Amino acid sequence: MPFRLPPLSEERNFGQQVRLPLFERSYPRDLVSELLSACHAWEERGKKLSQLLIVYYVIALSWFRHDNVTEVFAHLCAGLRWLWPDASLALPTGGALTARRQSLGIVVMRRLFRRCCQPLATASTTGAFAFGLRLMAVESTLDEVPDTPANALHFGRLSSGKSQSPFPQVRCWYLAQVGTHAIVDAVLARWRASEQALAAVIVRSIQAGMLVLTDRNFVSVNWLLAVRQRKAEVLSRLCAGGFTQRSRTLCDGSSLVTLPPKGQDPLLRPVIEYRLLPRVAQDRALLPISRPARPGDPAAVPRLVTTLLDPAPAP
Repeated sequence: MPFRLPPLSEERNFGQQVRLPLFERSYPRDLVSELLSACHAWEERGKKLSQLLIVYYVIALSWFRHDNVTEVFAHLCAGLRWLWPDASLALPTGGALTARRQSLGIVVMRRLFRRCCQPLATASTTGAFAFGLRLMAVESTLDEVPDTPANALHFGRLSSGKSQSPFPQVRCWYLAQVGTHAIVDAVLARWRASEQALAAVIVRSIQAGMLVLTDRNFVSVNWLLAVRQRKAEVLSRLCAGGFTQRSRTLCDGSSLVTLPPKGQDPLLRPVIEYRLLPRVAQDRALLPISRPARPGDPAAVPRLVTTLLDPAPAP
């Protein structure tokens, strides 16, 4: 079927003509415009770089992490350059892109994240649900930020002197969905920030009907209580010496421990001990195997604590 491309005029604003359907599918153009208006973040006068385009440009920076700032912008408007009548049109410089990003600020991007980054899995998504609950995971990692004096002062480096890390490090604390890896909340802090303190912030995005999986680094009585107040459940790895106040051993080999929160009645929570046994030879490359148990070594037996008390739906 024959078709004809619409003619473009040199008088039209180049930045206003750039369309990014791949990004706009997840971050609708109307929503971005609404947030720019709500935050009073529109540009004062029409320029080649509109704030609407800069929002998508900031998102694209994480897609093309190995390209510099001008190359990333060139990726976004590569198709339009082929159609633009003025072949000598110069793209914005790195300084212009940086200045526009600074004028945009962080409020619009933060609100856009909160509005759009939600759990994606459906009931048919493999591995996203268990016991009728939506599986979520809390994860902490370190990432690099640009090597500027302000970033080095605020976030810090892993070491000092000649052995210091080449880039300042930021502590990234994520709440992500299991099965899709969709990040629904993120907290960024100094690399030395307490994981327990950051975990308390991430509770804001935990919703009813979730089962939150965590590592052993920050599990506490207050964390369990905070998640339960959101009508969600927890399944967490335990350190070797944590939650050892055994009250009763159950018939399936698990036990109940007593947790004494401050100013509240003691809580009973199940603790599960298990071993990871090697499968047949062809499966060994697919499944993790725990290190051999040593006499008197409690760390060789993984331990879990959970808020799930009913063995019928969650055996």
